[in-house]
Amino acid sequence: MIIMQRLHEQDVAGTVLGLNMGYEHLMLPMEFEIERCCSTSIGFTDPRTTDGDLLDPVRFPREVVDALKRDTTSYAFASQYQQRPAPREGLMFKRAWFVDAIVDQPPPNCRWVRHWDLAASKKSTSARTAGVKIGRAPDGKFFVGNVVRIQEEGATVRQIILAAAKARISTRTAPAA
Repeated sequence: MIIMQRLHEQDVAGTVLGLNMGYEHLMLPMEFEIERCCSTSIGFTDPRTTDGDLLDPVRFPREVVDALKRDTTSYAFASQYQQRPAPREGLMFKRAWFVDAIVDQPPPNCRWVRHWDLAASKKSTSARTAGVKIGRAPDGKFFVGNVVRIQEEGATVRQIILAAAKARISTRTAPAA
């Protein structure tokens, strides 16, 4: 049995979850998040149904929760009270900034760049290599043209980077606000 709050993605709970070690995962955030509704094999399901419902509104009423949010960072609130290693809305890049839409073709005259964050390890607990190709249209909108996320080493990573550099942008592209 492990009882803990989440601190970062590779904390004890994150490692156990990532390695599928067979532990039962009971996760009860202070504010309910419908997409993370927890159910267990012994028949427990979080009874809350509305996004933002409080875990214990008698002990921690809305005013107290709002004060906790105000008096700490979004990262600290997310790990301490929401049991997630990062805020729901994102850290550097906020989810609300992005449009959830797919376009058949980006507009003409986009300026494209690609960036890689290299990790280059096959270990299951290691970070992954990630690459993203982003275009900026003349009107200032950004388009994600391609994303690569792999967990490989040296030569394979170099081959994938080279192949991505040679590849043309896909015809289905998700715009970013």
